[in-house]
Amino acid sequence: MSNFIELAGGAGFLYNWYGKYRPDLTLLLREIPVDDNGAATIYAAPWAELSAEELNLEERGESIRALRGEYFKSRKGTDCFRVRKDGPHMLLQHDWHRRKNITLLPDEDFAYYRHAPSNGGGTGYTYAVAPVGWRRRVDIDDI
Repeated sequence: MSNFIELAGGAGFLYNWYGKYRPDLTLLLREIPVDDNGAATIYAAPWAELSAEELNLEERGESIRALRGEYFKSRKGTDCFRVRKDGPHMLLQHDWHRRKNITLLPDEDFAYYRHAPSNGGGTGYTYAVAPVGWRRRVDIDDI
């Protein structure tokens, strides 16, 4: 549980999710998520699996994790994501394994975006914070 830090006054916990393949966000949670084995892990939080089709993305058959909450910047300028079931945003995480298989590309609707590839660029994660209900818009000029 060392990755989770208790906030003063019972305000919950924060999780600094930084590193090479991470989104470089600070997550705020009401409680520490625990998996079936009793281990504290951010992946035990209420993630949903979305299909690429649901998000109007090109890579059919791909799935993207989504965590509902609220994105904001702290007073010190830290990018933060408060996990809330009724939040206005969703943190999207796409785990890709092939070169150029990056379905989440920068979009003007994203409040936050981070592309985290391996040194060789063949694997990695892409993270984005989008409004709930976001779908990729395709313009006729993009065809």
